[in-house]
Amino acid sequence: MRVYAIVNSKGGVAKSTNAAHLLAALNRRYPGEVLAVDIDEQATLSSYVEAFVEDGAVPGGDVFRVLTGEATLESSVLKTSIGDLLRASPLIPELQLRFPRDPKMLTRLRRSLEKSHYRAVVIDTPGRLNIEMLIAVASADVIIFPVIPSDYSVETLGSVREAIQRCYEDEDRKPRLVVLPSAFGTRQNHRSMLDEIQSIPGAKILTAIPLDENVKIRTEARLPLDPKSKPHAAFDALAAEVSAL
Repeated sequence: MRVYAIVNSKGGVAKSTNAAHLLAALNRRYPGEVLAVDIDEQATLSSYVEAFVEDGAVPGGDVFRVLTGEATLESSVLKTSIGDLLRASPLIPELQLRFPRDPKMLTRLRRSLEKSHYRAVVIDTPGRLNIEMLIAVASADVIIFPVIPSDYSVETLGSVREAIQRCYEDEDRKPRLVVLPSAFGTRQNHRSMLDEIQSIPGAKILTAIPLDENVKIRTEARLPLDPKSKPHAAFDALAAEVSAL
């Protein structure tokens, strides 16, 4: 099993979009063995994946009940044609209040995933450093840090590294940190920023997802990417790249 957490403490950097299409691409590689976990109260990933619910699928529970130990992972997932889903919950903000009384919450998701049959898990996270992000970091084998052509999207990398240190300071197992350039085109400022990203020390840089307006349009319409499009091919390549890490 490989757990991929999409993490950036800045919002608006295409975390949910990348999570959705990486999930679909991984499911094409490992049909029926892929899970999406949405720990973001905005539920953007949940909203997208729920559009692909299979006929007769039983509505699952949600991530809040699994993280608090009130429900099992197995009983809570929703089956869809692009991968199983552990949905977000409007109660997610309560996790911050419950954590001091229930510190096992930090590793409960990882322990549940280790008992599951999934080969690949994609976790979507909120755009801020809080207990939800720490849970994702503590569960991950690979942390994917998405960046877009914006100066501020890279500046939060230090806070992600700090989160990794907080979760793993006393453990041998640490997740691998990789950077995913997303929505990069051919303009000079895009190329210049890609050059800067390539020089980030201590992190592997994944192949960039190309800029394509249809990614935003089809994601917002809760439609799959066109199989003949460059973004579809790019996410298939990304799935292969992260599977090999």
